[in-house]
Amino acid sequence: MSPRPQHIMKKTGPGITRRHFLKTLTRASTGLLVVSTLPGSARSTAFPKAVSVERSFYTMGSIMTISAFGEERSHVNYALTNVYGEFQRLDRMMSLFRPDSELSAVNRSAGESAVTVSRELMEVVLQARYYHRLSDGDFDITIEPLMQLWGFRSDALAEIPTPTNHEIRRISDAVGFHHVELDERQGSIGLRNPDSRLDLGGIGVGYAIDRAVSILRREGIRSAFINHSGDAYALGAPPGESGWEVAIPDPGNPSAFLRELNISDRAISTSGSYEKNVIVGGRKCGHIMEPLRGTPADRLLSSTVLAPTALAADVLATSAFCLGTTATSQLLARQAETEFLLVEQAGNSVQEIHFKGARNERGY
Repeated sequence: MSPRPQHIMKKTGPGITRRHFLKTLTRASTGLLVVSTLPGSARSTAFPKAVSVERSFYTMGSIMTISAFGEERSHVNYALTNVYGEFQRLDRMMSLFRPDSELSAVNRSAGESAVTVSRELMEVVLQARYYHRLSDGDFDITIEPLMQLWGFRSDALAEIPTPTNHEIRRISDAVGFHHVELDERQGSIGLRNPDSRLDLGGIGVGYAIDRAVSILRREGIRSAFINHSGDAYALGAPPGESGWEVAIPDPGNPSAFLRELNISDRAISTSGSYEKNVIVGGRKCGHIMEPLRGTPADRLLSSTVLAPTALAADVLATSAFCLGTTATSQLLARQAETEFLLVEQAGNSVQEIHFKGARNERGY
């Protein structure tokens, strides 16, 4: 999974100073900060004996942080441990980099026979197909050959030459969902082109977060914030609060905020390419690939999406970053309960473009 914006939690309870908060800030990759109100001794009628628990795990290629409230610390810790176990299980299924994953088995069999996969992997790929069609091809899980061409899978830090148009066209022949063979009845996935490869980096974390939310709800956790590399879900709200506070930085000045939001029972995701780059032909290239052009996307500085599910927010943030403003407005017309905040370069400054979906309970 490719790293994306890392979220930061802020404690504002007794004894937590702004200086302490600033000392704890960490960021990985691009663009989104989450500022969560976590009062250390909070009490409310909904949480008469609320305790707060924060835990961080390394999973799916990045740091996942969960802040949660509950009545018993041991039970909250138990629920968070189950969430970590679920992420690890899904990583063994969807990882591009683990040779023992189901996804790797599909990629190794490209051009040969289809591979029988789990119901869950089939579900993720079917969702990817849905969003591929919805975005008119700008969300595509077959981009892995292009990621390799542009140097994103190289361990070397050295600059690489710009791929030629001929190289891009040749590699692009292996890209496209028409190469993916899905047999729902047999439960198998195949790749018709021997050079095709799948990469679930733009959808897998969102799927895992939605599974985590289901686990927390099953365990009776009503207030939590799950954050993994730019994809997040706000479950309920902290005690005494209306929601979780979220701040979106200015991509031209990441130490400054563009917007501050208050969200509850919604997912948020930000995509951007201004921090995670490779140097290609003397130029910085961001890690989000535009499949129809075969080049790194450069239409926007960042795209942020609010959606009912983390999977939808994850996919749509990536899609919007590739589509740009005009096509995203058309995409939004087909997505209820979704909001986009797009940031593009406007001369020497940045410009925000905000599209609202069908419902705006907690909007910008």
